[in-house]
Amino acid sequence: MKKILFVSAFHPGANGKIGAGEAICGDSLRRFVEQGYQVDVVVNSPTSQCENEELTKLCNSYNVIAADKISYFTSIISNIEKMSFLAPWFYTRVSGKLISIVNGMLEKNEYDIVWLDFPSVLGLANHIKHKNIHYFAHDVVFQRIARTHLKKMIFPFVRAHETRLFSKVHAIVAMSEKDKQLIRETNFQGDISVVELGKQRVGQVFNNTAIEDVVKLFENKNNLVFFGNMQRSENHWSIVWFILFVFPQIIKKKKDVHLWVLGLAPRMTLRLLGAFRKNIHVVGPVSDPTLAFQKAELNIAPLLYGAGVKIKVLQILDAGANVVATPVGAEGVKNCDKLYVVDKKEFGSKILELLDAK
Repeated sequence: MKKILFVSAFHPGANGKIGAGEAICGDSLRRFVEQGYQVDVVVNSPTSQCENEELTKLCNSYNVIAADKISYFTSIISNIEKMSFLAPWFYTRVSGKLISIVNGMLEKNEYDIVWLDFPSVLGLANHIKHKNIHYFAHDVVFQRIARTHLKKMIFPFVRAHETRLFSKVHAIVAMSEKDKQLIRETNFQGDISVVELGKQRVGQVFNNTAIEDVVKLFENKNNLVFFGNMQRSENHWSIVWFILFVFPQIIKKKKDVHLWVLGLAPRMTLRLLGAFRKNIHVVGPVSDPTLAFQKAELNIAPLLYGAGVKIKVLQILDAGANVVATPVGAEGVKNCDKLYVVDKKEFGSKILELLDAK
């Protein structure tokens, strides 16, 4: 039987505090099972999420290492000889315990593939030897760094570091043709493929608000919906930018427009903005945003930076709903008649135009 050692920074198909990446990771695991692989999993995951029992039952073994902010720091420090302090994104889960468990399993078993899922375990490639290491690149980190004002000064180093780590693996799965091209431009010599993204399932988020209760409040309003994991800085700062610089021009012309911010862990800054503006509703985690996508007049993805395919946009389109996105928000998503891609300077005027057309 073919065997794979599946190493991930998050639970595949996780429940709890989750983003879209966990669902995609779960899809990867399912595919290996369907292809007849015996799967051994090692997960170095935050304690704010838990395993998907349906998936763990499919695995030959499932080993969990608990991760927290202290372990992130110690993992970076333990890899300091690799210059991890300048590229910490590749090392936050590469703890001594993870290295020990993985190398122990490699000594005891003959694996056809070692699979590394998420950038935060890519640094493990420095510590293991195997003839066939595959890496799932949820995004290309150096591109994300290049798009931020504060971090872009270290872009050359991060790109060089990520390139060196790429050279230690034998195959990479990218999220889009754009990411595939970026990786190829690093002179990576192995195989690069692009994952087929199917309909995106929504995982279970704990302590959520029932989406039906949210949608009841849509009545007699023009509703805009933004959905995302608000722990991610690109989501937080992009919607803050929209609230401060775009939304005022919208409500100046259409006073009945309301903005609904749905998603995990909104920060205090965002909650305060919502508290002082009656047309802004910061809801937090919801049971399943699909109904809100469908009932809103428009969904928005005003992303200003970040990298990789924005799964939230795919989820909106899968729901048959309309979305207005910046070029960054629409990156890696195929053009369709429900996706409106506009520059940030025209973002507000496009929303007004579409609302007027309804």
